[in-house]
Amino acid sequence: MLRRETVLPLVAFLGFAVLFLVLADRALAGLAFGDPAMRVAAHYIREALPATGAANVVAAIILDFRGYDTLGEATVLFTAVVGVLTVVRRTGRRSSSSGEAK
Repeated sequence: MLRRETVLPLVAFLGFAVLFLVLADRALAGLAFGDPAMRVAAHYIREALPATGAANVVAAIILDFRGYDTLGEATVLFTAVVGVLTVVRRTGRRSSSSGEAK
């Protein structure tokens, strides 16, 4: 016979596992795998040049359709560079050899 100390964690684990699997199944059902994702790409390629007037499809998609995303990526890269420069930079006061404050 199983004791309460053994049954309760087992039931809780199984309950959370079932809940996780159900929620994961519901979440994955809404993702656009396969053909629906290709419809978005086809729309971008079809509408890029006429809608933007750009000469290059890649530039039209990156700068016009995905402009905010590109701006966000540039912001993250700029912040990373500033952070690295801040950490790597050597600053500080040089101590005077006589020990007097100037």
